[in-house]
Amino acid sequence: MTSLLLTRPQSASQRFLDGLDAKVRSRLTPVISPLIEIVALNETVDFEDYGGLIITSANGVASAVRLNAPRDMPCYCVGSETTRAATHAGWEATMAGRNASELVTSLSELRPQRPLLHLGGKHRRGDIASRLSAAGCPTYEKTVYDQQLLPFTEQALKALDGTSPVLVPLFSPRTARQFADLHKGRAPLCIAALSPAVSEPLKHLYYRELQVCDQPDARSMTALVEKMSSDGWRVEGDEAAH
Repeated sequence: MTSLLLTRPQSASQRFLDGLDAKVRSRLTPVISPLIEIVALNETVDFEDYGGLIITSANGVASAVRLNAPRDMPCYCVGSETTRAATHAGWEATMAGRNASELVTSLSELRPQRPLLHLGGKHRRGDIASRLSAAGCPTYEKTVYDQQLLPFTEQALKALDGTSPVLVPLFSPRTARQFADLHKGRAPLCIAALSPAVSEPLKHLYYRELQVCDQPDARSMTALVEKMSSDGWRVEGDEAAH
């Protein structure tokens, strides 16, 4: 039976699994093996200095909640999943783009009157604060959590070194790099990457298939995993395509 290897933190992996179609779940064996652990940092923020928040992940939303960020602050988000999380947490959140570049373009045009604050992790991409500031939209950043790398679990190692196919959705370049660095297995591998940047660290691996989502969001990843789980790559044999 095909394994579905989920490498996000436990809660995010479970949400993704629960969001799959029931028929898809029935033909997959889920293996949750987080490759990144989110660790809150002991930071404080004076939110009165800022006119709005920039949040680029659900982890950023959790940090904003933990730091008691005012719910009446404008909240500009990247992606639908982050926007939903911020809305659920009490903000009137705006999806300002599907990725960092779209958010920078959107906010550069909007030009909020007061400085913005990007709540992010220690490892982040996109240079949001510096690009917005250079465009005339003063923006500051605060590192409020760390993303610490983890090894594969024993269950994941067993699946990756078995003979049955393993389907792996990967959501971030850093997780993809960790997966590529750790992977030594021989199982037929099929990878779904959220974006071209996520796929880049994986191209030297031996895999049956590597596909990239149409859009860099959770809905597109769900659709791609459901499609790939029923495609012909699940046939017998273990020859890699790359």
